[in-house]
Amino acid sequence: MYDMKDYDFGKPQSYSRENLTCLNFLLAEFCKKYKNYIVYELKCNSSMVVENIDQVNYQTFLDKVTSSCLVVQNSMEPIMKNFSFRIDRSVADMWIDITSGGNGVTIDTNRELTELDKKLLLHLMEDLVRNMHLFEGFENIQVLDTHTHINLPQLCSPTAPVCVVDLKVLNDNKHIGNVSLCFPYNALEAVLESISVVEFLDMEAGDNSEEFTKKIYDSVSNIELSVIAEIGKVSINVEDLLKLEVGDVIVTNKKINDYIDVYVENSKSYTATPGFISSKKGVKINDAVKKEV
Repeated sequence: MYDMKDYDFGKPQSYSRENLTCLNFLLAEFCKKYKNYIVYELKCNSSMVVENIDQVNYQTFLDKVTSSCLVVQNSMEPIMKNFSFRIDRSVADMWIDITSGGNGVTIDTNRELTELDKKLLLHLMEDLVRNMHLFEGFENIQVLDTHTHINLPQLCSPTAPVCVVDLKVLNDNKHIGNVSLCFPYNALEAVLESISVVEFLDMEAGDNSEEFTKKIYDSVSNIELSVIAEIGKVSINVEDLLKLEVGDVIVTNKKINDYIDVYVENSKSYTATPGFISSKKGVKINDAVKKEV
């Protein structure tokens, strides 16, 4: 007598195991791009990691959308007309706060989102999806709309197969909440055969090639950085500060022949010697500051 395994007819079987593995790789890469964007653009120590990936029906994804969640609808034309981010309210609040210059720590989690809040969230989402290079061949990627569980549109049939990827969002290594991405199978079916784990790993293996290095250089070479040459430091009280007049001399902690410190993005990076370049004042770099890795 053979043991018979119960078959779940409610669970779709459209994505292959390799499809899910490849999507897992691609979303892990997206998590790296997210961290780079948040750290360097918004100066916040936030990160995301892939927590779970599975194929379910669309209704299962809808069941994840509670009254405290937001759903951001996106398109990646011509590949995907619709794919969605389900965002925990705690994550949305953190993103709104850091986009407006905060540190991501929010106190009032029960307040209604204002129109300004929604615009800030959409602005961040637009930057995130522009960095979502999951597939080759798309012409335009954009945020379409934001929904709550009340006005969430029926983007596909409740029984339609979708891939749902759960991402855990952290801020200063503290778990803030989750984001779930929903990819309808009918939107990805045309491109799934063209991507594979082997190709992805081959691409990763080529990261040390000269071509890859050149691409990295070209992508960062035009980024502007603040460079400050610090002649010296001095501490004075407010009374003396208010008495300063044109022509007064301030004595710093540096001697005339001492090296001065050069800071790149507020990080001490070089020592230098002050001087003149033609008719302009400048500094000559003498050495790089050794930093612990």
